[in-house]
Amino acid sequence: MKSFCALNLVLSEAAAESLGKAATQVLGQKIAVLSNDEAGINIAQGIKKAGGCALMFNNCFESQIYFAIKHFSPQAVFFSQGDEKSSVAIYDSSALPVSSALEEKISLAAVQSGRISGDGEVIEADLSSAYYKELLNCGESFENVNVSVVSRNGSVKRMLTRAIFALGGLNSGKVKFCISPSGLVLSTVDENGKVHTHDELIAVCCRCALEAQEKIDVPFTVVQSVGNSSLVKAGFQNGSELWQRDAVFLAAKLLHYMSFYGCGLCTLCQKIEPQSVSRKSFSGSLSIPDIADLLDCDELITDDDNSAFLKNEKGSIYITKNSRANKFCVEARAASAETAKELAMAVEKAVCLTYKEN
Repeated sequence: MKSFCALNLVLSEAAAESLGKAATQVLGQKIAVLSNDEAGINIAQGIKKAGGCALMFNNCFESQIYFAIKHFSPQAVFFSQGDEKSSVAIYDSSALPVSSALEEKISLAAVQSGRISGDGEVIEADLSSAYYKELLNCGESFENVNVSVVSRNGSVKRMLTRAIFALGGLNSGKVKFCISPSGLVLSTVDENGKVHTHDELIAVCCRCALEAQEKIDVPFTVVQSVGNSSLVKAGFQNGSELWQRDAVFLAAKLLHYMSFYGCGLCTLCQKIEPQSVSRKSFSGSLSIPDIADLLDCDELITDDDNSAFLKNEKGSIYITKNSRANKFCVEARAASAETAKELAMAVEKAVCLTYKEN
């Protein structure tokens, strides 16, 4: 997750309050603040002074944003942390970074925020207890499961380790679950020493859900690994399940399936069709529909603005564009590494040749 409001310097009290006031004007009266630093407290005070309601959650990590939105229904969320660097990010009610249009409105409102006054409130709430309870519901049982949890974020590691012990598992052994400090990304090492990426693990859980005849939304980045099914609905965003948005819940879901099927991680990961992935990024001035017109494909799905999914007999291509930087990111998937690289290079060649001509 990323937002425009990323700061490398400590946010002053006045600036943080102005940001809180501006967000209340633009985004709504009920705003959550997930924080572990002083900036978050000051933002909450700004929301209060603008007449809004600030839901204050302390000692949180980034992946908890989606849980907070799903369970407390704020109109926006601030995430503020001040470890090695001070950073503040703003998300909308869909747990996505605010749009460029909203950025401009917030910036303008922040300049004028000195004239705003109101009588709101700051409500301090406990996110961790509700989060942990939901984590246990997601995991159900970890009986006969033995894995080692690794994370540089102590809060992330403690949360999952506590759940493992509570549901009958053990935190030791050859299998390693490695979670990023943000709690957003999971990678694993199975019994044979093979590394599995976040996308692969999402695909594994999707495959298990399909075997249980559950309807499920999946991102285009994993749809080819899951296989064809009438129960699958593919889209540009991750699905609505917590384990599709939060790596701690993804780890819990994997542990549940390992216990349910009575198998190790290596065996569980064999449920998906193996795919090779090639990624590239490059600059260009074309639109997403323009790129789609340049490429051969049997299937094309696009949102016309920022993303496209193309598929042919060789594999699939997922394209996203950062309109601010005129930069494209391409992820190609195929049965072999050579084919995946070929697909990614075909997109780069088409875009860059046109870009040079212009």
